[in-house]
Amino acid sequence: MITFPERLAEQPPLLTVLLEPSHAPATPPSKPDAVDETQPVTEQAPTATEFPENIEELLVVPEPSVDWYAAIPAAIDDVRVAPEEVAVFNRALAEKRRAAAQQFAPIPRHEPVPVWENVEKDMTGRSILRHGDCQRVINDPNVGSREAFETFGQYIVTCAHYKKPPQKLAWVDEVNARRAGLSRYGHPPAE
Repeated sequence: MITFPERLAEQPPLLTVLLEPSHAPATPPSKPDAVDETQPVTEQAPTATEFPENIEELLVVPEPSVDWYAAIPAAIDDVRVAPEEVAVFNRALAEKRRAAAQQFAPIPRHEPVPVWENVEKDMTGRSILRHGDCQRVINDPNVGSREAFETFGQYIVTCAHYKKPPQKLAWVDEVNARRAGLSRYGHPPAE
C-alpha cells in the first residue's frame, strides 16, 4: 500500500491516465451445451477451410536471386539508349547547355588526328601537346613556375623511352668470324 503525505492528497491530480484495450474485449467462453453422455462421441471431419485441397498452396517458394553483376551491361545499354530528360527551369541556361553539348562533344577518333589536336589537360592544369611517345607543355598556369616555363620550359620536349629487344643483324656474324683469329689488341696471335 502506498501512502502519500496529506499535502499531496489534497491537490488535484496533474495527469489522468486512462487505459483502453486495443481490441474489443474478449467474450467469455460460453459454457458447452449439455452433453448427452449416453451417445458416443464422434470426431468431426475437418472442414475445407482448415485444410486446403492443394498442399502446394501452403509452401512458400523463395524468389530467385538476382545476379546484379550480370544485369550491369543491360542497365548500361538502357542508360545509353534512353534520352536524358532535363527539367527546364531557365530557358537561357537550357540553351547554353545545348550549345555547350554541341561545342564540347567528344571527337570520334576513327582516323589519326593532326598533332595540334592532341592537346590534353593534366591534373595540375597544364596543357600538354602529345605526339606519339613524346610530349611538350604548351601552357602552364602555375604562377610560381611561370617565369621558368616562359624562359626554357616551353621549349623542352620529353619522350618516353622504351627498351627495344635486340635485333639480329646479318653482318654481325661476319665481323665476329673475322675477329676470332685476332688477339685482344687486334693483332694476330704470335706463334
